[in-house]
Amino acid sequence: MTSPMPPTALVSWAHKNTDWSREQEKEWETAVRSLVERLRANGIDAHIDLYYQSDPSIDWTRWGQEMVRDSDFVIVAVSTAWKQRWEGTNVPTAGAGAVVEADTLKGRFNENQHDFQKRTLIVVLPGSSEDALPADLHRLNRFHVTEFADTDGGIQRLLRMLLNWPRHILPELGPCA
Repeated sequence: MTSPMPPTALVSWAHKNTDWSREQEKEWETAVRSLVERLRANGIDAHIDLYYQSDPSIDWTRWGQEMVRDSDFVIVAVSTAWKQRWEGTNVPTAGAGAVVEADTLKGRFNENQHDFQKRTLIVVLPGSSEDALPADLHRLNRFHVTEFADTDGGIQRLLRMLLNWPRHILPELGPCA
């Protein structure tokens, strides 16, 4: 008997906000990387660009687009910078990777809104807030990760969604009296 393939996920993120200090950038990178590590530890084949930056075979003009297209899920780690890339208000010389991922997601929305909503998830990590969520993405499932443990304040709800493990199972319907 073969085991099912693990779900795949791209974590889409923007590396930095224009008003962040170097320390804030490092804290954000640590939070996003911690999310990916916890997902992978729990059976989600999650990916982020950080782990491929030294790979000379990567074509960065296509990597994000291919990952959005080929992943079962895209998990957006929202930040003000990612919101700017989604809305096109970022400095045009910064954040091309997140812009390509956002544009590919918009293409998915245009092709099939149901598929877009099912496969695109929002994560609010420490260091970000709901204010960083673009207005036109409020319909998507959101997960507030306040810690990287398998708890309600951690990634438990997100894992349940990715693995299709309901928290409560609807009981069988009894006979009609």
